[in-house]
Amino acid sequence: MGEVLSTQIKFFNELKSKIPPNLVLVDVITDELNISNDSAYRRIRGETSLSLEELKHLCSKFGISMDAIFTNSSESVLFSYTAVKPGKFDYQAWFESIEHNLKMLSAYNLKEMIYGAKDLPLFYFFILPKLAAFKLFFWMRNINNFPGMEEMKFDPGAINNDILNKAKNVWAGYISIPSIEIWSEEAITITLRQIEYYHEIGRFKNKSDALELLDDYRSVIRHVQQQAESGTKFRYGNEPGETPGNYQLYLNEVIILDNTAYFKMGDFSMVHLGHNVMNILSTTNPDFCRDTYITLNNLIKNSTLISSASEKERNRFFNYMFKRIDDTLGRINRE
Repeated sequence: MGEVLSTQIKFFNELKSKIPPNLVLVDVITDELNISNDSAYRRIRGETSLSLEELKHLCSKFGISMDAIFTNSSESVLFSYTAVKPGKFDYQAWFESIEHNLKMLSAYNLKEMIYGAKDLPLFYFFILPKLAAFKLFFWMRNINNFPGMEEMKFDPGAINNDILNKAKNVWAGYISIPSIEIWSEEAITITLRQIEYYHEIGRFKNKSDALELLDDYRSVIRHVQQQAESGTKFRYGNEPGETPGNYQLYLNEVIILDNTAYFKMGDFSMVHLGHNVMNILSTTNPDFCRDTYITLNNLIKNSTLISSASEKERNRFFNYMFKRIDDTLGRINRE
Protein backbone atom coordinates (compact mmCIF):
# COMPACT_ATOMS: atom_id res chain seq x y z
CA MET A 1 0.00 0.00 0.00
CA GLY A 2 2.92 2.33 0.65
CA GLU A 3 4.05 2.17 -2.97
CA VAL A 4 0.50 2.73 -4.26
CA LEU A 5 0.06 5.73 -1.96
CA SER A 6 3.40 7.18 -3.08
CA THR A 7 2.43 6.81 -6.74
CA GLN A 8 -0.95 8.46 -6.18
CA ILE A 9 0.63 11.40 -4.34
CA LYS A 10 3.17 11.69 -7.15
CA PHE A 11 0.29 11.85 -9.64
CA PHE A 12 -1.53 14.61 -7.77
CA ASN A 13 1.68 16.64 -7.50
CA GLU A 14 2.07 16.32 -11.27
CA LEU A 15 -1.59 17.25 -11.80
CA LYS A 16 -1.20 20.32 -9.58
CA SER A 17 1.66 21.53 -11.80
CA LYS A 18 -0.57 21.25 -14.87
CA ILE A 19 -3.50 23.37 -13.69
CA PRO A 20 -3.49 27.18 -13.57
CA PRO A 21 -2.65 28.59 -10.11
CA ASN A 22 -6.06 30.29 -9.89
CA LEU A 23 -7.73 26.85 -9.77
CA VAL A 24 -7.95 24.70 -6.65
CA LEU A 25 -6.91 21.07 -7.04
CA VAL A 26 -9.84 19.63 -5.10
CA ASP A 27 -12.33 21.63 -7.22
CA VAL A 28 -10.74 20.35 -10.42
CA ILE A 29 -10.98 16.73 -9.25
CA THR A 30 -14.56 17.23 -8.07
CA ASP A 31 -15.63 18.68 -11.43
CA GLU A 32 -13.70 16.24 -13.64
CA LEU A 33 -14.65 13.05 -11.79
CA ASN A 34 -18.14 14.22 -10.80
CA ILE A 35 -17.59 13.32 -7.14
CA SER A 36 -18.08 15.13 -3.83
CA ASN A 37 -15.47 17.36 -2.20
CA ASP A 38 -15.03 14.79 0.56
CA SER A 39 -14.37 12.03 -2.00
CA ALA A 40 -11.89 14.25 -3.82
CA TYR A 41 -10.00 15.02 -0.59
CA ARG A 42 -9.83 11.30 0.29
CA ARG A 43 -8.21 10.61 -3.10
CA ILE A 44 -5.73 13.46 -2.65
CA ARG A 45 -4.74 12.18 0.82
CA GLY A 46 -4.45 8.62 -0.50
CA GLU A 47 -7.24 7.27 1.70
CA THR A 48 -9.16 6.20 -1.43
CA SER A 49 -7.41 4.85 -4.50
CA LEU A 50 -8.03 6.36 -7.91
CA SER A 51 -9.66 3.89 -10.25
CA LEU A 52 -7.93 3.12 -13.54
CA GLU A 53 -10.69 4.95 -15.42
CA GLU A 54 -10.34 8.02 -13.18
CA LEU A 55 -6.58 8.06 -13.65
CA LYS A 56 -6.93 7.62 -17.43
CA HIS A 57 -9.46 10.49 -17.63
CA LEU A 58 -7.31 12.93 -15.64
CA CYS A 59 -4.14 12.01 -17.54
CA SER A 60 -5.89 12.52 -20.88
CA LYS A 61 -7.53 15.78 -19.80
CA PHE A 62 -4.35 17.41 -18.50
CA GLY A 63 -1.72 15.85 -20.75
CA ILE A 64 0.00 13.71 -18.10
CA SER A 65 1.94 10.62 -19.15
CA MET A 66 0.90 7.51 -17.20
CA ASP A 67 4.40 6.16 -17.89
CA ALA A 68 5.84 9.14 -16.06
CA ILE A 69 3.73 8.35 -13.00
CA PHE A 70 4.70 4.68 -12.81
CA THR A 71 8.38 5.03 -13.76
CA ASN A 72 10.63 5.18 -10.71
CA SER A 73 14.10 4.92 -12.25
CA SER A 74 16.15 8.08 -11.77
CA GLU A 75 17.81 7.30 -15.11
CA SER A 76 14.53 7.40 -17.04
CA VAL A 77 12.93 10.68 -18.07
CA LEU A 78 9.52 10.86 -19.73
CA PHE A 79 8.77 13.65 -22.20
CA SER A 80 5.57 14.88 -23.80
CA TYR A 81 6.01 15.49 -27.53
CA THR A 82 4.52 18.35 -29.53
CA ALA A 83 5.13 17.64 -33.21
CA VAL A 84 4.33 19.24 -36.55
CA LYS A 85 3.59 16.43 -38.98
CA PRO A 86 3.92 16.53 -42.78
CA GLY A 87 0.67 16.95 -44.66
CA LYS A 88 -1.25 18.34 -41.71
CA PHE A 89 -1.59 21.99 -40.71
CA ASP A 90 -0.73 21.19 -37.13
CA TYR A 91 0.98 24.57 -36.76
CA GLN A 92 -2.20 26.01 -35.27
CA ALA A 93 -2.24 23.32 -32.58
CA TRP A 94 1.52 23.84 -32.13
CA PHE A 95 1.04 27.56 -31.48
CA GLU A 96 -1.93 26.88 -29.21
CA SER A 97 0.25 24.55 -27.12
CA ILE A 98 2.95 27.22 -26.73
CA GLU A 99 0.35 29.91 -25.99
CA HIS A 100 -1.25 27.67 -23.34
CA ASN A 101 2.10 27.14 -21.60
CA LEU A 102 2.84 30.88 -21.62
CA LYS A 103 -0.59 31.70 -20.16
CA MET A 104 -0.14 29.07 -17.48
CA LEU A 105 3.29 30.47 -16.62
CA SER A 106 2.03 34.07 -16.64
CA ALA A 107 -0.66 33.24 -14.07
CA TYR A 108 1.93 32.53 -11.37
CA ASN A 109 3.14 35.35 -9.14
CA LEU A 110 6.63 33.83 -9.02
CA LYS A 111 7.78 32.89 -12.50
CA GLU A 112 10.96 32.80 -14.51
CA MET A 113 12.18 31.68 -17.91
CA ILE A 114 15.75 30.95 -19.00
CA TYR A 115 16.30 30.45 -22.73
CA GLY A 116 19.57 29.08 -24.09
CA ALA A 117 19.44 30.10 -27.75
CA LYS A 118 21.12 28.40 -30.69
CA ASP A 119 19.03 30.41 -33.14
CA LEU A 120 17.15 33.64 -32.46
CA PRO A 121 14.54 32.67 -29.81
CA LEU A 122 11.54 31.74 -31.91
CA PHE A 123 9.23 34.27 -30.21
CA TYR A 124 11.00 37.12 -32.02
CA PHE A 125 10.23 35.72 -35.46
CA PHE A 126 6.55 36.40 -34.79
CA ILE A 127 6.84 40.15 -34.22
CA LEU A 128 6.51 41.12 -37.90
CA PRO A 129 4.06 39.27 -40.18
CA LYS A 130 6.28 38.92 -43.26
CA LEU A 131 9.20 37.49 -41.27
CA ALA A 132 6.79 35.17 -39.44
CA ALA A 133 5.32 34.04 -42.77
CA PHE A 134 8.80 33.36 -44.17
CA LYS A 135 9.88 31.22 -41.21
CA LEU A 136 6.64 29.24 -41.31
CA PHE A 137 6.89 28.80 -45.09
CA PHE A 138 10.51 27.63 -44.79
CA TRP A 139 9.68 25.17 -42.00
CA MET A 140 6.66 23.80 -43.87
CA ARG A 141 8.50 23.39 -47.18
CA ASN A 142 12.04 22.46 -46.15
CA ILE A 143 11.70 20.83 -42.73
CA ASN A 144 8.24 19.23 -42.67
CA ASN A 145 7.92 18.54 -46.42
CA PHE A 146 4.33 19.68 -46.73
CA PRO A 147 2.85 18.20 -49.94
CA GLY A 148 2.46 20.58 -52.88
CA MET A 149 5.07 23.05 -51.67
CA GLU A 150 8.12 21.63 -53.47
CA GLU A 151 7.85 23.99 -56.45
CA MET A 152 6.23 26.91 -54.62
CA LYS A 153 7.95 30.27 -54.27
CA PHE A 154 7.67 32.22 -51.06
CA ASP A 155 4.40 34.09 -50.80
CA PRO A 156 3.37 35.67 -47.47
CA GLY A 157 -0.26 35.14 -48.48
CA ALA A 158 0.27 31.37 -48.57
CA ILE A 159 0.29 31.25 -44.76
CA ASN A 160 -3.14 31.12 -43.17
CA ASN A 161 -4.01 34.34 -41.28
CA ASP A 162 -5.28 32.30 -38.34
CA ILE A 163 -1.82 30.78 -37.97
CA LEU A 164 -0.14 34.19 -38.22
CA ASN A 165 -2.50 35.54 -35.56
CA LYS A 166 -1.62 32.60 -33.30
CA ALA A 167 2.05 33.42 -33.85
CA LYS A 168 1.41 37.04 -32.86
CA ASN A 169 -0.35 35.88 -29.70
CA VAL A 170 2.69 33.80 -28.77
CA TRP A 171 4.90 36.89 -29.03
CA ALA A 172 2.44 38.87 -26.91
CA GLY A 173 2.46 36.13 -24.27
CA TYR A 174 6.25 36.05 -24.17
CA ILE A 175 6.45 39.76 -23.34
CA SER A 176 4.77 39.19 -19.98
CA ILE A 177 7.26 36.56 -18.77
CA PRO A 178 10.41 37.68 -16.89
CA SER A 179 13.19 36.15 -18.97
CA ILE A 180 16.89 35.50 -19.14
CA GLU A 181 18.22 34.83 -22.63
CA ILE A 182 21.68 33.45 -23.40
CA TRP A 183 22.86 34.16 -26.97
CA SER A 184 26.01 33.53 -28.94
CA GLU A 185 27.19 35.55 -31.94
CA GLU A 186 25.89 32.73 -34.17
CA ALA A 187 22.27 33.23 -33.08
CA ILE A 188 21.58 35.39 -36.14
CA THR A 189 23.26 33.08 -38.66
CA ILE A 190 20.65 30.43 -39.44
CA THR A 191 17.90 32.78 -40.63
CA LEU A 192 20.34 34.85 -42.70
CA ARG A 193 21.46 31.66 -44.45
CA GLN A 194 17.85 30.65 -45.09
CA ILE A 195 17.02 34.01 -46.72
CA GLU A 196 20.17 33.96 -48.87
CA TYR A 197 19.62 30.31 -49.79
CA TYR A 198 16.08 31.03 -51.03
CA HIS A 199 17.43 33.90 -53.10
CA GLU A 200 20.13 31.69 -54.62
CA ILE A 201 17.73 28.87 -55.64
CA GLY A 202 15.05 31.25 -56.94
CA ARG A 203 12.42 30.70 -54.26
CA PHE A 204 11.55 34.41 -54.05
CA LYS A 205 9.25 35.88 -56.68
CA ASN A 206 11.29 39.08 -56.59
CA LYS A 207 14.63 40.14 -55.14
CA SER A 208 12.69 42.78 -53.18
CA ASP A 209 11.14 40.01 -51.05
CA ALA A 210 14.58 38.99 -49.78
CA LEU A 211 15.60 42.60 -49.18
CA GLU A 212 12.37 43.37 -47.28
CA LEU A 213 12.89 40.29 -45.08
CA LEU A 214 16.39 41.48 -44.24
CA ASP A 215 14.99 44.90 -43.34
CA ASP A 216 12.42 43.22 -41.07
CA TYR A 217 15.15 41.09 -39.52
CA ARG A 218 17.18 44.22 -38.82
CA SER A 219 14.13 45.82 -37.17
CA VAL A 220 13.67 42.78 -34.92
CA ILE A 221 17.34 42.81 -33.87
CA ARG A 222 17.06 46.56 -33.23
CA HIS A 223 14.07 45.84 -30.97
CA VAL A 224 16.10 43.26 -29.02
CA GLN A 225 18.86 45.86 -28.68
CA GLN A 226 16.38 48.34 -27.20
CA GLN A 227 15.15 45.69 -24.77
CA ALA A 228 18.74 45.01 -23.74
CA GLU A 229 19.42 48.71 -23.22
CA SER A 230 16.36 49.15 -21.01
CA GLY A 231 16.31 45.71 -19.35
CA THR A 232 12.64 45.57 -20.30
CA LYS A 233 10.48 43.55 -22.69
CA PHE A 234 7.96 45.67 -24.54
CA ARG A 235 5.67 45.60 -27.54
CA TYR A 236 7.19 46.33 -30.92
CA GLY A 237 6.69 49.98 -31.84
CA ASN A 238 6.18 51.04 -28.22
CA GLU A 239 8.61 52.66 -25.81
CA PRO A 240 10.40 50.64 -23.08
CA GLY A 241 8.97 50.70 -19.59
CA GLU A 242 5.97 48.36 -19.60
CA THR A 243 7.55 45.94 -17.10
CA PRO A 244 10.92 47.31 -15.93
CA GLY A 245 13.59 44.79 -15.03
CA ASN A 246 11.97 41.74 -16.62
CA TYR A 247 14.64 41.12 -19.28
CA GLN A 248 18.26 40.02 -19.08
CA LEU A 249 20.44 39.22 -22.10
CA TYR A 250 23.75 37.38 -21.78
CA LEU A 251 26.41 36.87 -24.44
CA ASN A 252 28.20 33.52 -24.38
CA GLU A 253 31.26 33.46 -26.62
CA VAL A 254 32.47 29.89 -26.11
CA ILE A 255 29.49 27.54 -26.45
CA ILE A 256 26.85 27.08 -29.16
CA LEU A 257 23.61 26.37 -27.31
CA ASP A 258 20.74 24.09 -28.31
CA ASN A 259 17.44 26.00 -27.88
CA THR A 260 16.62 24.97 -24.32
CA ALA A 261 13.86 26.72 -22.36
CA TYR A 262 13.59 26.35 -18.59
CA PHE A 263 10.36 27.50 -16.91
CA LYS A 264 9.94 28.11 -13.18
CA MET A 265 6.34 28.32 -11.95
CA GLY A 266 6.10 28.76 -8.19
CA ASP A 267 7.37 25.46 -6.77
CA PHE A 268 7.26 23.67 -10.13
CA SER A 269 9.65 23.55 -13.06
CA MET A 270 9.39 22.51 -16.69
CA VAL A 271 11.92 22.17 -19.50
CA HIS A 272 11.25 22.43 -23.24
CA LEU A 273 13.85 21.13 -25.68
CA GLY A 274 13.88 21.82 -29.40
CA HIS A 275 13.81 18.60 -31.46
CA ASN A 276 14.02 18.25 -35.25
CA VAL A 277 13.88 22.07 -35.58
CA MET A 278 10.17 22.59 -34.88
CA ASN A 279 9.13 19.80 -32.52
CA ILE A 280 9.17 20.25 -28.76
CA LEU A 281 10.04 17.77 -26.02
CA SER A 282 8.69 18.77 -22.60
CA THR A 283 9.21 17.34 -19.13
CA THR A 284 8.53 18.21 -15.51
CA ASN A 285 10.91 15.52 -14.22
CA PRO A 286 12.41 17.18 -11.10
CA ASP A 287 15.93 15.78 -11.55
CA PHE A 288 16.09 16.72 -15.22
CA CYS A 289 14.73 20.22 -14.53
CA ARG A 290 17.19 20.74 -11.67
CA ASP A 291 20.16 19.60 -13.78
CA THR A 292 19.06 21.85 -16.66
CA TYR A 293 18.75 24.81 -14.31
CA ILE A 294 22.24 24.18 -12.92
CA THR A 295 23.72 23.91 -16.41
CA LEU A 296 22.06 27.09 -17.64
CA ASN A 297 23.22 28.98 -14.55
CA ASN A 298 26.77 27.74 -15.12
CA LEU A 299 26.52 29.14 -18.65
CA ILE A 300 25.31 32.45 -17.24
CA LYS A 301 28.29 32.59 -14.90
CA ASN A 302 30.57 32.17 -17.91
CA SER A 303 28.74 34.76 -20.02
CA THR A 304 28.68 38.55 -20.18
CA LEU A 305 25.57 40.44 -19.12
CA ILE A 306 24.90 42.94 -21.92
CA SER A 307 21.47 44.19 -20.80
CA SER A 308 21.29 47.32 -18.60
CA ALA A 309 25.10 47.12 -18.28
CA SER A 310 28.30 46.61 -20.28
CA GLU A 311 27.40 49.22 -22.89
CA LYS A 312 30.66 48.69 -24.81
CA GLU A 313 30.11 44.91 -25.10
CA ARG A 314 26.43 45.36 -25.96
CA ASN A 315 27.21 47.82 -28.78
CA ARG A 316 29.97 45.57 -30.12
CA PHE A 317 27.60 42.59 -30.16
CA PHE A 318 24.74 44.34 -31.92
CA ASN A 319 27.05 46.13 -34.37
CA TYR A 320 28.32 42.68 -35.33
CA MET A 321 24.71 41.55 -35.84
CA PHE A 322 23.89 44.51 -38.07
CA LYS A 323 27.09 44.01 -40.08
CA ARG A 324 26.12 40.39 -40.76
CA ILE A 325 22.75 41.58 -42.07
CA ASP A 326 24.41 44.28 -44.19
CA ASP A 327 26.87 41.74 -45.63
CA THR A 328 24.02 39.44 -46.67
CA LEU A 329 22.07 42.35 -48.12
CA GLY A 330 25.15 43.45 -50.10
CA ARG A 331 25.68 40.01 -51.64
CA ILE A 332 22.03 39.79 -52.71
CA ASN A 333 22.09 43.33 -54.15
CA ARG A 334 25.17 42.57 -56.24
CA GLU A 335 23.55 39.62 -57.99
